[in-house]
Amino acid sequence: MEGQHIASGGNPATPTSPDSSEQAEGLFDLDRRQRNVQGLSAGVLVCAATILSFVPVEWFLMRAHFVLLQSLTLVWLASLVGTWVLIRKYPTWALKNVDNVVFGLFLFVSIFNHLLCWLDTGYDSPYSLTILFVLIGVNFFISWPASRAAAFGLSVYALFVTPLLMGLVPLGDAQIAVVYQGVLFGTALILIAFQRHRLRLEHSEFYSRLEVQRTKAILQDAYEQLQELDRVKSEFFANVSHELRTPLTLILSPVDAL
Repeated sequence: MEGQHIASGGNPATPTSPDSSEQAEGLFDLDRRQRNVQGLSAGVLVCAATILSFVPVEWFLMRAHFVLLQSLTLVWLASLVGTWVLIRKYPTWALKNVDNVVFGLFLFVSIFNHLLCWLDTGYDSPYSLTILFVLIGVNFFISWPASRAAAFGLSVYALFVTPLLMGLVPLGDAQIAVVYQGVLFGTALILIAFQRHRLRLEHSEFYSRLEVQRTKAILQDAYEQLQELDRVKSEFFANVSHELRTPLTLILSPVDAL
């Protein structure tokens, strides 16, 4: 798919003027969203497999809440499978809304990780670290601006601590809870920096491809012009040869007769 959408016809635009620069930025964003659709398609399947892998853990370690967790697991799996089907059935819609779909879907899915902590011992539960699956997974499959990555990370964390602020879930061991929160925040900061660096590299790589397309088009035009010149030259010499051969034949024929 890479490079297919660089130009819809003719030569690709190059960022040499305000208009062409805006066009190139639009093409880059289209390229990024197309890759995100592919990433989302793979990500929902990985996420579904990860949730299913927790079923034995829930049976052995959280048996008192097993039925509730499995009932909610069906809801999360349905949302993931439904998203996968929508991507396949409505590719245009998916391309246009992929960033918002990723944000909303995985914010909803993160409740699965939160619930494991809430139903266990609270914010000192080792299940707190499963939130890293969501943060790292989304930023692995999806490319978006650092501001978007920050907003997603903050939204996931805000949803996580809301029951604590409302007094519905205990903090647990404060020292352990603080360590876990530090790990979550540190990872989120690394992922934000990662997205910033990643987007710059993708931006540079895209513009390099755009320049290659432009250079290729220029060389192709030059090659076609050379071919045309070669054809004209061949026709010219063929005509000159014909025009010279006719009078020479008329002159040489009597000479040969003598």
